[in-house]
Parts: sequence; structure tokens; C-alpha cells
Amino acid sequence: MARIHDVFMVNQTRPKNKKVPESCIQSAEFIIQALTNPALVWKDGQNVKPNVWMHFGSGKSYNITAEENVHELPNESNIDFNFDQHPPGIGEGVAFINIGDDNVPNGHYNMHFMAVLVAEGTERRGATGFVVSNLNENAGPIKMVSLGESDNMKRVSGNSPWKAEKDKYQKDNGGTFRIALLSTSSTRPMT
Repeated sequence: MARIHDVFMVNQTRPKNKKVPESCIQSAEFIIQALTNPALVWKDGQNVKPNVWMHFGSGKSYNITAEENVHELPNESNIDFNFDQHPPGIGEGVAFINIGDDNVPNGHYNMHFMAVLVAEGTERRGATGFVVSNLNENAGPIKMVSLGESDNMKRVSGNSPWKAEKDKYQKDNGGTFRIALLSTSSTRPMT
């Protein structure tokens, strides 16, 4: 059985015609916030409630809604969030953050954020596959785009899918990355 983010998805594979910011962090944040506030309208630079928090396995949490320089927050003491014990659900997301001083080559990203749009499985802890937002920011002002355009959504599945995604992201972009859970709760879920 699949659970879908009904603000943005018609079914497991077809998004609604609702626009999101063409930025991984702002689109993930907007999608996560819209589950609790379906009438939410995105405005650049607006601090919207509920705030979205980034949780690491080390117990550290950061408010990404209130922080402008999210990529500067994490440090090497942060460890990966344990998604094998607590997979993300609808209204949550995943962040990949470069935590070291490693140089990320020009044209590559030092962070990437995804919001869960579809979680497949019989119950939350049994989730085996996900459809997530997968936007990348282009140069210039942020514009609104459809999730159904191009590669704005991605399917993630398999054994330890988030570690595999982190390894691929790290290989493609260089640097040392950690993965974190995104949620509207300021309290880190127990894993």
C-alpha cells in the first residue's frame, strides 16, 4: 500500500499541477510545510510556520526555516540519521549535507534536499520505496515549476536506499556528506 502527499500528488506516479520553487531546499521545505497547511503559498524569503528542522543521528537538530546559511551549520561531529530504523514518511524529507572542509568542484552542489511525496509499504516502518522531490536550483531568480516537469521527482528504493543515495551524491559531487531527516518537529525522532 502506498501513502501519498495528497496536496501535491494525484496518485503514486502523477503529480497535481501545483507549482514548487525551483530550488531543492525551498521546494522540500514548501512541500513538507504544505502537508500541515495545504493553502500555503510560497514567497521567497518568507519564514513560514511550521518551521522545518534537520535532524542528524548525533542528536543535533537545526531549524532550516529560520537559518539562511544552512550549508554552514553541520560539522564533522554530526553523524548520519538512521533511516533503516526510521524511514522518512509523508510530510518529512531527507537532506544530504557536505560537513567537511572538502572542496566541492565548481558546478557541483554541497547539499541536496528532497521531500517525500510517496511512501510505499504496509506501514511507515515497512516503507520499501519512495517518490521524492528532486529539484536543482538554476542561476538567476527562483521560479516556480511543476513537479511533473523533467526530472523534478525521483524514485528511491532498495536496501538502505538513503545510504546508497548519499554514496552516489558524494561520488558525483565530491566532499564528505552526511544525511539528515527533515521534519516539522523540533524534537528528533528516536531511532
